Amino acid sequence: MEACAHQELPGNDRECLAIAQHYGLATRLLDWRTNPLVATFFAASELPGAAGALFCYSADLFVEHEIASLDAIGRVVGYRPRAIDERINRQQGVFTFHPEPNLELGAGQREEPLGGPNLVKIQIPAEAKESILTVLSDDGLDAHTLFPGLDGLSRKINHETAQSLRRKAAGRLRSRAGGEDSASEGAG
Repeated sequence: MEACAHQELPGNDRECLAIAQHYGLATRLLDWRTNPLVATFFAASELPGAAGALFCYSADLFVEHEIASLDAIGRVVGYRPRAIDERINRQQGVFTFHPEPNLELGAGQREEPLGGPNLVKIQIPAEAKESILTVLSDDGLDAHTLFPGLDGLSRKINHETAQSLRRKAAGRLRSRAGGEDSASEGAG
């Protein structure tokens, strides 16, 4: 199997892991967003016909990129890499590091003065997803702004085309239904 670097890789393992995780490789890092609207975009754009969820997590400890090794850390911590990748930057990405990757991230209580749960789940009904994406797009948040380059532009065009086709199909169904109602009224 061959791999070819699409960019210059950082000189430390943590930042390489951050890039790998962000581009889909399974690691002990989990992607999060610091901007709730960006997180909402991802929750609404995945699996269009199914309900989604937005998870909000407040890590009680963040480690910086200067930390010698994440392996020495025995609990879930937040990790904010340097500005190493344009896509991570645009998506306002941060990570949590999970020393035991098979353990579920459990909710706990934040310490005062903030207090409250450190993990919250917000349900997004399947039927609300398209409206959410439209509002976000109207505000300038779409695949093209979050995925720089041709990948994001293609995603945006494909989404807009699918949206247009759905609107046209719905309009034709309404027209047919309206025509049938008029025909049945005239027959009586």
